[in-house]
Amino acid sequence: MNDTDYYANTPAPPPEPMSAADVTAWLDYSLAELIERRTTLIDGLIEMIADHPEIEETDARTAGVFAENLKMAKALETAALAQIEKTKRPFWDAGKAVDGWRNRYFAPLTDATTKARAVLLDLEQRKAATARRFAEKQAQEAARRAAEAAAAAEAAKAREGLFTPVTDVYEEQRRIAEQEAAKAAQIAQAKPAVLSHTHGHYGARASITTRWTWKVADISKVPLSFLQVNEDMLDAAAKKRDPVTGKPTTDVPGIEWVPQYNLGVR
Repeated sequence: MNDTDYYANTPAPPPEPMSAADVTAWLDYSLAELIERRTTLIDGLIEMIADHPEIEETDARTAGVFAENLKMAKALETAALAQIEKTKRPFWDAGKAVDGWRNRYFAPLTDATTKARAVLLDLEQRKAATARRFAEKQAQEAARRAAEAAAAAEAAKAREGLFTPVTDVYEEQRRIAEQEAAKAAQIAQAKPAVLSHTHGHYGARASITTRWTWKVADISKVPLSFLQVNEDMLDAAAKKRDPVTGKPTTDVPGIEWVPQYNLGVR
């Protein structure tokens, strides 16, 4: 392959990236007509509102002017959205191309690391379980020794009186054993991250992380303050309307249908 063939098959470098300021300036230039139309319409609306802050019920002419101006505003919104979307399309397509490349890049890496994480997590969980069982056994053993020392102290008191040195020895043994039992019990209740972690040769450290979530065990016991109304179901129920009033006809206990008024312009 000669140099000509090589350069012909080499992808061209991407254009210099546009900054946010560059994009804004370009939009201001390419959509200048929309900006001018918006300015003219806003000025007219502001002047109209200043001249007529309130419309008399008998003033049909002014009401018609408001309706026509609002219709023009709606038409401008529709035209502007279409033009802006058309202008945005190349950026959008380029962004999707980059996202696609990113996803293809990370997919095999994520798959491999997910499998590696699963293997190491299995090890850490087994280590944590072993450490927890060992701590529980230590706590039980220390508790047994504390009970034996306490019993020996009571026996010494009964045999030799309250103020014998032997009693003090047994009491000290009991105190030490109870401290050991409490410490071991605390370790047995510790987070998995405390019970198991792995260090790499170059500074890596892996341990179990715990994130608490929830599931419903008995919905009848959940306090009302934690329950939420299903808005999607209510929206679906509201679609069945009275042909005269337009009010939803579905009766939902505890729910009242409330009208909200707005202005439609066509």
